[in-house]
Amino acid sequence: MISKTISNVTSSLEYRKKEYFLVAGKDTSGLSCILLEKKNSGDIFVTLEYDYFYKSSLTPIACSSDTSVIVKENKEHKAPYYKMTYRQQMEALRLILKESSKEFDLSKMRNISLMLLNSGDLAIEVTEQYTKRFGMKGTITQYRELEKILAESRLNSDLDQLLEPYSLFIDRISVEEVYAANKKSFLSESKVDTTIKVPKNILNCFIYLDLKKDME
Repeated sequence: MISKTISNVTSSLEYRKKEYFLVAGKDTSGLSCILLEKKNSGDIFVTLEYDYFYKSSLTPIACSSDTSVIVKENKEHKAPYYKMTYRQQMEALRLILKESSKEFDLSKMRNISLMLLNSGDLAIEVTEQYTKRFGMKGTITQYRELEKILAESRLNSDLDQLLEPYSLFIDRISVEEVYAANKKSFLSESKVDTTIKVPKNILNCFIYLDLKKDME
């Protein structure tokens, strides 16, 4: 696993930001987990994203299956990235949370955000449920209903399970900028681990998961 502090001169006094991602041999995961911690409150906001900007400038110096590696900048280094299935992403997130908990107080996580299009099977499942209820013609307007579908999906239950060690659970799911992406765009962004037929159009949106402390 690799971790890298993301520096921002203008905001370094207000928060710290760190990126985690996985490396297996010479392969580097396209998925990154960005942790942003507000220094005044300790609140943590997590973003899952496929952003190659930071990873393209890193070279591992030392690596361990259980610890972060030391990294250095190398602008000439171009790592091969591999896409992850939804199931692999959940496992990667579990490992990243376990590792980052050595440095961050993850009980103070307040939000997790991600893009639906990158979630592979989950995006197909959510699209199928939405299409059955509302169809897929014209502008996507049923945001609240889409949020309900996500709340009933395995994303909710899977993340609740991952968050349990940190005494957290998902309190609310919201979406923004919903639209239908074409099949080609979906397959270029995602990896599917089942034999499910990929629809002509796939829903995409920003997903925001507000977290709450489990008081029990």
